Amino acid sequence: SDLESIDVGFRFTATPPDDYVATPLLTFAIGAYAATATAPVLADPGQLAQHNCMLFGHWGQTLALPWYRAATVQQPAQRRLVEFSPAVQGDDLAALIALAEVGDAIVFAPDFAVQKAVDAGRLLNVLPNWQLQLPEGNSVYALSLPARYAGEAARALIRFVQLQLATPIGAAQL
Repeated sequence: SDLESIDVGFRFTATPPDDYVATPLLTFAIGAYAATATAPVLADPGQLAQHNCMLFGHWGQTLALPWYRAATVQQPAQRRLVEFSPAVQGDDLAALIALAEVGDAIVFAPDFAVQKAVDAGRLLNVLPNWQLQLPEGNSVYALSLPARYAGEAARALIRFVQLQLATPIGAAQL
């Protein structure tokens, strides 16, 4: 396997491989966020096609993205496949979030990346209770070899990353 020469790997996945020690590091939800002052509150992800949307990564001209809403006492779980053309695509998530804070666009971002802006009242989730579903899953795992093969350095790195992710953003001192 390619991972045998690597002490630790990090993977977005819903199902980590059975032949490695998988340590869960982070679970997240990707929502749709816009500047609080201009944020439309949408009832359904299908309405995203009527707005300027920004995506992390380069996906192509037209996309079909799966959105999911968990079941509640009042409603069953729902899934929607939404087709639209993103207004902006980029490889700097922080820049896309900053654009959403000052612009008239909706950014699709993981909750941990926008938490400070939401808490400060600069961004609002325009699709409350809905989340974008990634085919890879919504969890990050550290993958390492079983303890008898993995070195102490690999285990120390995983503990360090766990500690950093458990520390509130902005409070970590590296």
